[in-house]
Amino acid sequence: MADQPLLHKQRRTLAPSLDTTVLGLGAASLGDLFVKISNVQALATVDKAVEVGIKYFDTAPWYGLGLSEARLGLALSAFPRDAYHLSTKVGRRLTGHQNAETWSSLDFAGGLQNDREFAYEYDDFMRQYEDSVQRLGCGRVEALVIHDVEEAEGQTPLHPRGARANLAGPKGGYRALEQLRAEGKIKAFGAGINYAVGTHNHTAETYRKWNVDYVEFLVGLASEGERPIDFLLLAGTHSLLNYSAWEDGIIARCAELGIKIVLGGALGTGILATGAVPGAKYNYEDAPDKVLA
Repeated sequence: MADQPLLHKQRRTLAPSLDTTVLGLGAASLGDLFVKISNVQALATVDKAVEVGIKYFDTAPWYGLGLSEARLGLALSAFPRDAYHLSTKVGRRLTGHQNAETWSSLDFAGGLQNDREFAYEYDDFMRQYEDSVQRLGCGRVEALVIHDVEEAEGQTPLHPRGARANLAGPKGGYRALEQLRAEGKIKAFGAGINYAVGTHNHTAETYRKWNVDYVEFLVGLASEGERPIDFLLLAGTHSLLNYSAWEDGIIARCAELGIKIVLGGALGTGILATGAVPGAKYNYEDAPDKVLA
């Protein structure tokens, strides 16, 4: 129909008090993922996204160890605050690194001179929320996402404790998210699931079972009378190259519970945008021959 907005401008409900554009901008690349980019290029990317009507922007302290949040906030400061919706993540605390000679940017091509620590308890999330709001400089965020906990589980999802233990209980990080939502400081919160195929010598099947178990764990954390998480951020588990979240019943389970779905890594972290060219990325790594084929 002539009066229908273009697909990327159409709106979806993420939570009872939050609806945003069906297409969002994931800001990992603003943190120098894979390659370093200039501040000019980073700001121009965000400017173009706003210009074409995108309102949903997702970032994390982990992306460039604070660089993505800083760049995204600076770029968005040029626009009215009600012109966009922001989500960032909790679970990884940043601290300044004292010695430039020993600093590592970890998985990023560049970034800010910070260190990363996993931290998933109540006080951790409250502090991380305040830190992110300050780095972004936009006054507030509409949503928080529990960052992927696989690595924090002790480098393998087979560990029964770790991040998940710190999310639960009266001093757990999940209570902080419920409180922030109840107080109106955020409108929604969710959790990320990252399909880490074969990471740390474990099979894809191991991670797929872990993903299913993790969803049930998250659902069980909700306080009595409270709605559960508002959405799942499925990173790489539902795309043209991987539909394990559908096969494993995660999407059906979310539909049953009224939990919304956000698709992260929908372009396979690169290859669905670049094509099967030398150096194409898939699931944050060089694409294997099978995927290239």
